[in-house]
Amino acid sequence: MLALHLTILACTALVILYTDHLGWKYFRGRERTLSATLVYRLHYAVWLGLLGMIATGLTMAWPVLPILLTLPLFILKMSFVGVLFVNAIFIGFFVSTATTTAFLDLTLKQKAPLLVSGALSTIGWLGAVTSAFLFFG
Repeated sequence: MLALHLTILACTALVILYTDHLGWKYFRGRERTLSATLVYRLHYAVWLGLLGMIATGLTMAWPVLPILLTLPLFILKMSFVGVLFVNAIFIGFFVSTATTTAFLDLTLKQKAPLLVSGALSTIGWLGAVTSAFLFFG
């Protein structure tokens, strides 16, 4: 199960890197708007990866879950996963903005959620992976 979990992580990381690359180009004005079809496909791919990692992680943790829930580093890791899950829901609401309006044309009030969501995604993924490697490494 660990091999599947890590494979899903690797595949999801590649999608996230590509997504972040597109987002960075959008933020800098190199892409006026993003392709709705591509953004929705990437969003669904990340969702599948996140859900796959949650499912495989839960499968591995289930036999010892009561013990794991007493360990601060495990709780920290799960907190990062929770941030990712909630952020993924909100990203779905922001997609229409990035596919219809140039970032440079947005007001600060419209830009803020996009920037916060991007930061939370980065912090969540790096935090979850780092805490997992610290915990199991």
